[in-house]
Amino acid sequence: MANILIVDDMPMTHRLLCIMLSRSNHNVITAINGHEALQKLQETPVDLMITDINMPEMDGLTLMEKIQSNDKLKKLPIIVMTASVTDHLKLLSNGIRSHPILTQPITSRELNDAVTHCLQMPVCAD
Repeated sequence: MANILIVDDMPMTHRLLCIMLSRSNHNVITAINGHEALQKLQETPVDLMITDINMPEMDGLTLMEKIQSNDKLKKLPIIVMTASVTDHLKLLSNGIRSHPILTQPITSRELNDAVTHCLQMPVCAD
């Protein structure tokens, strides 16, 4: 069982991912944008973060940059979600290759495979 932070501005995505992850006995914490995610990361130990790219206030790329610049958080495993092919290409052009990238809609199997992979790796981030 892992503590997993879901960062997405869509409540339906929170609900869906919570259902999928709870079936594998994971504890899910949610945030609606990067600012809230950073606050939750300071308050609660998290084993893995799953973040969307397109969000208001602070997007997923900015959130990942802030995590990478924080010595306490920079080794946090991160899975990136996007519903956009353009965002997927932007991630690759920004050098986001070490993080699993899931294209929405995500199946339960894809999610569980990515989560299992990240949790088993010593470090799933640069």
